[in-house]
Amino acid sequence: MSTPLLLLYEIKDKAQQVNSKKAFREFERWVKNLLQTYHDAAVEQVAKICLFNLRERFSY
Repeated sequence: MSTPLLLLYEIKDKAQQVNSKKAFREFERWVKNLLQTYHDAAVEQVAKICLFNLRERFSY
C-alpha cells in the first residue's frame, strides 16, 4: 500500500472522530500541515471534502 492511500484512510478516520469545535480546529491544523508535507491531489481532495463537511457541522 502506498503512503497516500493510507493517508486517505487516516484523514477519514480522524474526521469521524471530530466531535467538538475544539477537535475540529485541531483537525484543521493537522490537515493543513499534512497538505504542506504531501503534495498529492487525492489527499488534498479528500481533506477538503472532510473539512467542508465538518465546517457545515460546526458552523454554529
